[in-house]
Amino acid sequence: MTNDSNIQVFISYAHTNDIHKNRVKFIAHELRVHYGLEVILDEWSFRKGEDLNKAMEELGTKSDIILIIGDRNYVDKANARNGGVGKESILFSDAYMQNSEKDKYNILYAFTETDEDNRPVIPKYMLGINSFDLTDEKKDLEKINEIAREIYGEPKDVAPPVGAKPDFAKSNQMQSIRKMKLATNIDNSLLKEIIEEIKVELAETDEEYKKYQDVIIRPDFSRIKILLNYWDNIIKKVNKPSDIAKILEELLNTLDSSVRSNNDATRIFIRISFIYTITYAIDTEDYSLIDDLIKYDYTIDRMECNYNEISILGNPYFIEVEKYQRGIDYKARYFEIEEKIIRDTEFSIINIIEADIFIEFVTLCINQRGSFIGRFNKWTILDTNLYSQVTKYNAQFKFLKSFKREKTVNKLLTMLNMNDLIEFKKLIEDINNAKLFQIIEKDKIISQK
Repeated sequence: MTNDSNIQVFISYAHTNDIHKNRVKFIAHELRVHYGLEVILDEWSFRKGEDLNKAMEELGTKSDIILIIGDRNYVDKANARNGGVGKESILFSDAYMQNSEKDKYNILYAFTETDEDNRPVIPKYMLGINSFDLTDEKKDLEKINEIAREIYGEPKDVAPPVGAKPDFAKSNQMQSIRKMKLATNIDNSLLKEIIEEIKVELAETDEEYKKYQDVIIRPDFSRIKILLNYWDNIIKKVNKPSDIAKILEELLNTLDSSVRSNNDATRIFIRISFIYTITYAIDTEDYSLIDDLIKYDYTIDRMECNYNEISILGNPYFIEVEKYQRGIDYKARYFEIEEKIIRDTEFSIINIIEADIFIEFVTLCINQRGSFIGRFNKWTILDTNLYSQVTKYNAQFKFLKSFKREKTVNKLLTMLNMNDLIEFKKLIEDINNAKLFQIIEKDKIISQK
């Protein structure tokens, strides 16, 4: 580099017309002002009376980077060795060949036009160069950023880190889940494979989680985070909403009913994947998905059940151990874990809490009508009276606050097996302990069109 702080970039181009010259000048200005590059452009770098040939030779060969912005006129001049462009090309072609032999790449090329076969216009000596596409002037700012990143060695697209060698004898490779990424939708055959692989992955993770009953060991939730990212794809690609309920049912049937501590990872994943799905359905206004999840005929250990099993069975044992040994609140600790797992997903923890509150409200409504099948008829929210998350994020629950509008509640009537808003209004009069009413007062619900 020419000094301690700035990379020097020499721009070579043809003075084809004023439009092209102004475009090149704009690119040079952006790179210099907004990206901290010492850009050399003839219009502001060469003085009147200066020996241009000598100046171009010195700057063109001594600059850290040469950026060629080539249109058809530039390429014709370069190939014919004509004019100033031709003289520069003689210098650059020699440097280009020498640099290629040394795997040194300080000459960058950006083309502004393509030929009759839609191929980039490139000087003959540079054929094969990986170049920047400037054919769409509307994307110039995006391409300028790309050029600057390349110069600084900070490309936008980088290779993912190399993973560890897998244990081919034991480790679940999740081939079908990775296959799902390439599929448009998940057919029944692929769904069966995915279910089995999720089971295997969670069974392995369950074994790891047994050690967390020692409160000194810090839990690692990375494998559940990875599964949840896969889950995001699953809920978008299943053929029918009931497929999601089917997966949850299969996972519920893997739980060891005699030794609660055997399935902590599975318990966490069942609860968070259910709530994540509700969150997705709220976000996309796919209320039929929620309808399928809450009305699905779950069967656990040959008994008919409902979705509230998830709220009860989805509680890991190691938090219970922490609760007694450290004197912490179970719900508060579980919420903290959910927040860690949900981080870096499509949704925020606020979205997750909102879905939790919504499901509790739906459950209370169904209870009022006395229409639950199964052992449990209560949904438990991960919230405490002390340091309540519902209170903390109250102002940000946009979906729940929209219950003031008839339009929103009308979309929920089918899910609640109700015919009209009058029936809904009458039903909620007898519900007094819903978290929803901390967010929107009962008399404000359906108060607006």
